[in-house]
Amino acid sequence: TFTPPTYPTLGNGVTSASLTMAVSAVPSTTVTITPSGTGLTFNPTSLTFTTGASLTWTVTGTVNGAQTITYAVSGADRYEYTPLADGSITIQAAKTFQPPSYPVLGNGVTSPQLSMDVSALPA
Repeated sequence: TFTPPTYPTLGNGVTSASLTMAVSAVPSTTVTITPSGTGLTFNPTSLTFTTGASLTWTVTGTVNGAQTITYAVSGADRYEYTPLADGSITIQAAKTFQPPSYPVLGNGVTSPQLSMDVSALPA
């Protein structure tokens, strides 16, 4: 049985910390797991289990919203394992702000009210 990671919520274009995929029994030859999803980049692009019980990768998302992650399983021992259920990750729009233009002021002069535009409020 493979145990996929719990995916974090990421900002658009932000790369996750290392994520771990574990397997309950190491294959006698090889099994490769290839994750995929719309607007998602995995590094490395696939995980090949040969002698280790866990491997890591990172994910970066570029399409906002909840994204489904599917897993393709290949390799000589693929039929010895239960297929992986789909996972999901949420990609949030990058939070940006536009600072105001600051006027040039003389000594002791107070500026008029300034405003700042924020594209998304913190969660």
